[in-house]
Amino acid sequence: MSASNFALRLGDVRESLLPGNIATHKGSKMAWPILSGMSLVLLEIPAESSRSPHYHLNTGEVVLVANGSVRAGLVDTNGHIHEFDLNEGDCGFFPGGWIHWLQNTHKKSARLYVFHSHEQPVTVEVSKVLHDLERVSH
Repeated sequence: MSASNFALRLGDVRESLLPGNIATHKGSKMAWPILSGMSLVLLEIPAESSRSPHYHLNTGEVVLVANGSVRAGLVDTNGHIHEFDLNEGDCGFFPGGWIHWLQNTHKKSARLYVFHSHEQPVTVEVSKVLHDLERVSH
């Protein structure tokens, strides 16, 4: 195994877009096969944009704000909404299965690093679930 197996240029990983044109570069097991028990994402949230409400079926999530500021929100198991501000250098935690979101509160793009405790996180977009339910009920 060469030393290059232990390094990844996350910004060079193919960009994928989340709802709201939120750019991501995902360092999952597919992009970095040596990973075991974790994955990471570089997340860019444009000014006045949000990472829409979502949750993960198989992992919790830690976010680290590298640049900018965000307002984080989550819904606990009792249905209570918790919101808190995160600035450059701050971290936030979202337990597995809890709906959570991030709103950019900075005038420029916010850059965050997101860490999951699973090589292949399963993400459920709340807007997609609601859309599918609406389609089925009509």
